[in-house]
Amino acid sequence: RKGKMYIRIFPYAGITKRGAETRFGAGKGALDYWCCPVRPNTMLFEIDGVDYEIAKEAFRKVAANVPCMTEMRVKEGPSLFELGLAGEIKVRGAGRDP
Repeated sequence: RKGKMYIRIFPYAGITKRGAETRFGAGKGALDYWCCPVRPNTMLFEIDGVDYEIAKEAFRKVAANVPCMTEMRVKEGPSLFELGLAGEIKVRGAGRDP
């Protein structure tokens, strides 16, 4: 085994659920599951250190288990993880909404 796969998202939002037929005023329900809201064109996974055919097969298997449309993109050159820039916040423009 060689190469590494990085998951670029993390489930940080907790979803609560109250029991059926409960009255008001009893507070919030218990934590049911965790989720991560994902915007379109967000990179979910990154594979580094393998050749193109192995990465293509890995992403094909991942795409079968993800409940949305996926697209594989190839970047030439070093990845953000190799450069040590992963997780940094990018400022798109001063005073503008993204």
